[in-house]
Amino acid sequence: MYRAKYHFGFDELRPPPKKRTYDEYKESAAIAEEQNEGRRGRPLFAHRGVKKLWSLDILPYACHIHWSIDMMHCWNNVVVDMVASLRPTTSGDRKMYKNTNRTTSANVLEGCRQDNIHQHLDDEDTPPPWIFTKKECIATDAAMFKVIGKCSYEERPLGVMRSGKAGKSSHDTIFWAMTYARWCFRNKGCAVYTDNICDIFDILSTLNSGRLNGTHVINVLKPKLIKLLVARAGLLPPSECPLTLHELLHICDQVLEIGVPRMSSLFKFEKMNLMLKKLLKNAAKG
Repeated sequence: MYRAKYHFGFDELRPPPKKRTYDEYKESAAIAEEQNEGRRGRPLFAHRGVKKLWSLDILPYACHIHWSIDMMHCWNNVVVDMVASLRPTTSGDRKMYKNTNRTTSANVLEGCRQDNIHQHLDDEDTPPPWIFTKKECIATDAAMFKVIGKCSYEERPLGVMRSGKAGKSSHDTIFWAMTYARWCFRNKGCAVYTDNICDIFDILSTLNSGRLNGTHVINVLKPKLIKLLVARAGLLPPSECPLTLHELLHICDQVLEIGVPRMSSLFKFEKMNLMLKKLLKNAAKG
């Protein structure tokens, strides 16, 4: 379906998924375990997505354990995917690492033909409007050298368009997206696509707050995020709307259940893992 500047490959007519109770989960596990008895070496049968009862069910508070989506990994994947959609296909050199833009791959082109969307992708002489030129990528990274203020040179996330991510950690990539992306994308590429990306980054920045009003998140931020994600689904091929974008909505829902996302993220655990790796690393053997 084509409407204005948006291309949608299908209409979602199915009912929304139902959130099952813990008792329903246990019922499914019991059915699955009965069906899987004696199925050694063969794929396990799943009843409503459940293959067996988890080992933590012995705990008296098992039904209250919340399997949350980690903010750090989810947001890092979102940022990296969106930056990847902007980076051109290059053979690799000192200023731009080797990269293949998947929106121009053969399977994506074939999928768009089947859905009768983004017909302009068949024009090999004209690159998709959302992809930056190599010159624009270099200018985007150069904008970070014009940042002034309290942050030191070492604290600046550099080379995002060069490598597809910032620095050595997820923290640097997320920090760049929330703080500097709008400045770096200024007057680069096509504003329809970069504005959509930056608007999504702005919501992630708000969700990174130390305190949040849960009702505001559900009634204001989440609907706004949905509209932006729908717009992205219409602006780019389906390959650029992975499951990670859907997980952003679950993070919004989690606010009412477990509080602000940053308080349940894996940032602190990853930092401890880094410290342990440095302690355990053998300088002689690597």
